[in-house]
Order: sequence, then C-alpha cells, then structure tokens
Amino acid sequence: MLVAAAGLSCAVVALIRELPIAVSPARSVYSPEFREQVRLVRSRLPRGVSVLHVSTKPEGWFSRLWQRALYPDYRTIVVQPWDLPKLPELRAKYRPRFAISVGQPPVDLGFAWKVDLGVVPGLQGVTWFGELAP
Repeated sequence: MLVAAAGLSCAVVALIRELPIAVSPARSVYSPEFREQVRLVRSRLPRGVSVLHVSTKPEGWFSRLWQRALYPDYRTIVVQPWDLPKLPELRAKYRPRFAISVGQPPVDLGFAWKVDLGVVPGLQGVTWFGELAP
C-alpha cells in the first residue's frame, strides 16, 4: 500500500510539472532564432501562396518545422537534394512565388530578391528567403 501511495504521489508531482509543457508541445521545439526567422518570413508572404523549402543536404527536421510553422496559411513544398532535378516540374506544378533555401551555401534558385536569415542552432549552413524570379 505504501509503495502504491508513493508511486501515485510521484505521478501527481510529475503531472503538475509537465502539464504546462504538454499543453503546447509544438511551441517548445521552436528556438528563439527560428521563431524570429518565421516572423520575418510571414511578414513578407502574401496569404495563401506556395513556398519552396530547398535543402542542399538531406534533412527532415528543419524542413518539417518550416511546414508546421507556415501551416495552414501557406503551402510549403519540401525539396530535398535528390529532388533538385525536378525543380522546374515542381515550380510548374505548385507555382511558388517564394522560397527558403538552406545550406552551406544555400542553392540560389534565381531569386528576384533574397534576405539572409542567418543560422539556426543545430542546422548546418545559413538560410535564405526570397521571391523567385518569374
């Protein structure tokens, strides 16, 4: 009986400590640097446009963070290195006006203008954001 009571009290304490974090887990994965990048990108995007996210190295974390951070207001098309030959096809299909390019150095996608968003901790290289030339 004593062991069960001790286990229950530990569970209650852990629940009280973790509940504020568990209520909004998506916010906890965004670093302050990443949130600032997202804020800058969202401030320049017209609502509803498609955005390419191009990585020079295979990665699945930051590209999906961008998808989640821009959803539901924007469609984010993730392009990994093996998809680069399909880039003209993807541009024709989704008609993106803007792109996020990440790498060391990032791929220059023919930007009409671009902004260097800098580095995010844990990601190799820098991030560019800009409008694609027609």
